[in-house]
Amino acid sequence: MPKVGRNDPCPCGSGKKYKNCHGRIERDQQALARTSWREFEDLADAFLQFTRVRPELVIELESAMTLFWNGDYGPAALGALSELDQYRFLDWFAFDYPIDRDKRRLIDVFAQERGPLLSEAKRTMLDGWTKTPLSLFRVLEAVPGRSVLVEDLLLGGEQRATEAMLSAHAKEGDLVLGRLLPAPQGASFALLPVLLPASLEQGMIAFMERAWANYQEIHYGAEKRAFLLESGYLLNHYLVRLAQDGQDVSEWADHHYDVAESLEALKEALEEELDLEEEYLHDIEDEMKEEDESYAPRFKTIADGRLIIPGTEPPPKPAESDKTFADGKLLLP
Repeated sequence: MPKVGRNDPCPCGSGKKYKNCHGRIERDQQALARTSWREFEDLADAFLQFTRVRPELVIELESAMTLFWNGDYGPAALGALSELDQYRFLDWFAFDYPIDRDKRRLIDVFAQERGPLLSEAKRTMLDGWTKTPLSLFRVLEAVPGRSVLVEDLLLGGEQRATEAMLSAHAKEGDLVLGRLLPAPQGASFALLPVLLPASLEQGMIAFMERAWANYQEIHYGAEKRAFLLESGYLLNHYLVRLAQDGQDVSEWADHHYDVAESLEALKEALEEELDLEEEYLHDIEDEMKEEDESYAPRFKTIADGRLIIPGTEPPPKPAESDKTFADGKLLLP
């Protein structure tokens, strides 16, 4: 269809110029879309800032790192990861990980503390975010620089997501591992989703279906969405296991995510941490030895362990270096 000029007659047949008829409606719709998108970005920024100012969660970060990466990693290892992996982990930590005995997540705390201060549109979005788990998607169509049409392989359904960076590299059949958040004009992936090759689809789905079956045995009548909210880290476990088993990724395209690089960074960080810990323990041991030598008590005996009776010959005076209290004798009157 040829493009209608601003001063051309409106195609609706009203007799008005396009700019004064349906052109105005389209401009209003575009302005509303831009405003709505700013609300989405503002809410995402506010939540991100909320998660950054909670130093009391350092202990929880250690447990979370161990769970997400399926290994013995402390919070210090987070700094060794790439920016992509840091955001991937923090996405899961902020949306899924229970931080207290009430099993509240950071997104729940944010909704309770900041929700009443938000606009109605943002509160509606936020309510949807609290119910959105990590999932695995198949790319059905990509409009480079604009959006991707994806199918949720774990929960079902299709949705178009506004996504500039992802759409620039995604190809039909690629997989997306991410969290598709509700937005005023559709949906958008949280933080940084990752692209995976289509060859992983069958294995990942089978792995998650087995985990879902096990979850149902323990949680009778549970919904699959609840399972994913509690067990989304298993999607990362699958990728970790592939790398640990030496999965050949030579056929993966450059834009596909490779978890092996992440595991290598974590391994190096863990080795450095262990070296520092060993060095610290050696320093403590050396300090204790020095203290023992400096402050070791010099025990003395009394009267050399002999009984002195009045009238007996006193023993010879000991050398200065051999002196003890009362020269080692028990003195009687």
